[in-house]
Amino acid sequence: GTGAMADYDNVGNIPPWREIYRDVTAVVIGDGITHIGNRAFRGFNRLLTVTFGKDVETIGYEAFYVCNKLTTVTLNEGLTDIGSLAFYGCTALAEIEIPSTVATLNNRAFKGAGLPVYDIMDLRDMAEKLNGKPHKPVLGDKEVAKVIYRDGTHLDTIYNVPVK
Repeated sequence: GTGAMADYDNVGNIPPWREIYRDVTAVVIGDGITHIGNRAFRGFNRLLTVTFGKDVETIGYEAFYVCNKLTTVTLNEGLTDIGSLAFYGCTALAEIEIPSTVATLNNRAFKGAGLPVYDIMDLRDMAEKLNGKPHKPVLGDKEVAKVIYRDGTHLDTIYNVPVK
């Protein structure tokens, strides 16, 4: 397919592939797909790898929530937004490279993931990494940088702070 994947709620509107979730170990998002739907692969507890096609721009809310065996995620350049709780509880995910095109890393996108602990990044370095613009990234009408706070164990919460 092409375009945006539908958003799902896992109550009445569930993904059509949900019935085979116990058999899925790899997901390849094809070129032409621009949005990974909310809760599209939520709870796929045997999923090991996800590869994104070149056209994915956004990852929805809880898209890969508690995919606790997920070890490899290959994100694409061109991705701009990672939704809230998108990779929450992906405890086997020990490493991920965030493309330079990502401008929005939403609340707790990687909370509870198996990512190692790092010190809070320097504001200028974080701003440049997330926005591809040194020192004063522009998000909306405010000049801000995003700082990743780590709770001592895992990647936790994103805070917006002014860049001076």
